[in-house]
Amino acid sequence: MFQSGNEIKREFLRTFFEDEGTVLEHEIRLYSINQRGLLEIQKMLEDFEINSRMKKGYGKKRNVFALVIGKKDERQRFARRIGFLSSKKNMKMMSSIPAKDECMVI
Repeated sequence: MFQSGNEIKREFLRTFFEDEGTVLEHEIRLYSINQRGLLEIQKMLEDFEINSRMKKGYGKKRNVFALVIGKKDERQRFARRIGFLSSKKNMKMMSSIPAKDECMVI
């Protein structure tokens, strides 16, 4: 998967973020106990020039990691280059980006 072309990576990321991702007011997040897996996803996002950061310490045992796309420019890039499968998540993501900065979702 990680050696695949950008179209395959895009569809993988779109599907993975649809299933496992969440849209917050100023962030898009993925949660997992699999830090290595999140690091691989972070590398794939970098192939689309989308920067993210890793946070740790979530969950009851504090063993859950979060991959966070927080900066407005990065969320815009995610919207243009990856997006979600569902219109519901795409609309929620777009509402977190100021109207004057809106961009077209794939």
